[in-house]
Amino acid sequence: MDEIAQFKQQINLSEYAAAHGFQLVVKKSTAASLFMEHPASGEKIVISQKGSHWVFFSISDSRHQGTIIDFCQMLGVHNLGEIRKTLRPWLGTTKPIQVPITHFRPSLLPSDDAPTSAFLEEWARTLVLEGGSEYMQHRQIPQLVYESERFAQTIHIETRYGNLLFPHRNLEGEVIGFEKRGFGFKGMGKGGRRGLWRSQSFPTDQRIVIGESAIELLSFHCLKIFGDSSWYLSTAGSFGESSLTATLLVNSIYALPDAEVVLAFNNDPGGVALDHKVRDILKNAGIFGKIQSLRPPHCNDWNEELRRK
Repeated sequence: MDEIAQFKQQINLSEYAAAHGFQLVVKKSTAASLFMEHPASGEKIVISQKGSHWVFFSISDSRHQGTIIDFCQMLGVHNLGEIRKTLRPWLGTTKPIQVPITHFRPSLLPSDDAPTSAFLEEWARTLVLEGGSEYMQHRQIPQLVYESERFAQTIHIETRYGNLLFPHRNLEGEVIGFEKRGFGFKGMGKGGRRGLWRSQSFPTDQRIVIGESAIELLSFHCLKIFGDSSWYLSTAGSFGESSLTATLLVNSIYALPDAEVVLAFNNDPGGVALDHKVRDILKNAGIFGKIQSLRPPHCNDWNEELRRK
């Protein structure tokens, strides 16, 4: 392997960026990507791994992207000879600048499982929803509800278009995909993976409510069927091709072993199929506690039920 290839593969770009003043923004990072920002210059970058190479792209300036070689050029080192001199000390086990382990990540999700760069860039351009939302107002979900402790930090909003994003997380709690909702649009974000959307949970929770979408579960919560003692989990309509969503679902139920499980799917054939699917998953996992099914009594879904009142 030649020296340039070693630089690209063996130097952890997140560690190198941290050594040059970039700070890790944990809330905008995922299992496969790191969002970092330089407090002085305002430069924002996303770092990931493509195959065996560490790569980055700049949110601030689309001209800046590529490997650690391009990163050095972004920092002002343009001559390849100077770049070699700068990077050689970083190939050893003792780094020229010691960076605390909390300021970078030793590894990222393998590229085969990683969300695409388009997904990473879209996620990086979101903020936690704070304040009013036209879409939530349209759905008749009060601001007091989606800003409550139960749903804190679980809903993001696009800075460009105002669509809402409901992050799906993996076993480590890192964002790998999202449900996306807006006027005339709903579905999973392109390039991400299906995991599980979860509201906040509390030790006093008495039940786990599983539904088809975050919007349906917010609506269910607004109807005050059980009060505020429920933890909400959304499958985003299906379980996808992998077993990850099922695994996350089972692990969540294990986390509250005494809680009642409520299957609050839609009142249509798709909802019935999901109900049967989840019951089979729980049975195979040895979960035989109290499980009940609830359907919207007058409408197809819980948001229609909420708006009917």
